[in-house]
Amino acid sequence: QSQMPEIYAACDLFCLPSINETWGLAINEAMASGKALLASDSVGCAIDLVQDNYNGKTFESNSLIDLQNKLMDLTSDKKRLTEMGKNSQHLIKNYHINSQINAMLKEFIQK
Repeated sequence: QSQMPEIYAACDLFCLPSINETWGLAINEAMASGKALLASDSVGCAIDLVQDNYNGKTFESNSLIDLQNKLMDLTSDKKRLTEMGKNSQHLIKNYHINSQINAMLKEFIQK
């Protein structure tokens, strides 16, 4: 775990090709590290955190062809990956426990 910051720093794109992943905390970590994302649609957080063509893409789980196509598309332009990484960092910066608690309390109070 202590080596993960170095690993994130060494890459331009973070891919989580899980077949079954309840959340996928590594996506949060990669976003905080300013990385573009590629996640399978079986990664629980993908629906909330991966915005298509803004900070990455999702691909159809168990589809090697879709994974390959999305990888080739994303890695075809390093400048685009850098921009997507900045977008990831922007999206995740306020995603912490206090903001989540406040959102839940707000929903609870409104009901």
